[in-house]
Amino acid sequence: MIRRPPRSTPLYSSAASDVYKRQVCWGPSCHIKGAMGLIEAVLDAVDMTDEGDTPDGKVTVRYNTCLGACAQAPVISIDHHLIGGLSPQDVKERTIETMESGRTHGMER
Repeated sequence: MIRRPPRSTPLYSSAASDVYKRQVCWGPSCHIKGAMGLIEAVLDAVDMTDEGDTPDGKVTVRYNTCLGACAQAPVISIDHHLIGGLSPQDVKERTIETMESGRTHGMER
C-alpha cells in the first residue's frame, strides 16, 4: 500500500537535535518524477515507517511540500544540501553511508 505524505509539514523543528536530517520534496514536479521512491528509500535506510525522528534522535525524516528546485526533481535535502535527480538506491546508499561514516552530509560523491 502506498501511503501519501501529509500536505504540510514543518520545515524546521524545535526539538533538540539530531545529527542527520532528510527532507524529501513532495511537490507536484517531484511527485511526478518519483518522490515516493525516495521517501521509501530513506525510511527503509533508517528503519522507519513514516516521517519523524528515530528513537535514538539521530535522524529526522520529513516530507516537504516544496524545496524549490523543481527543475531537478525529484529533490531531497540531505543535511540542508539540496540534491536532485537521485535514484531511490542512491538516496538509500547515501543515507546509510553518512550514518555509518559519521559525516554530516552525503555530498562527497
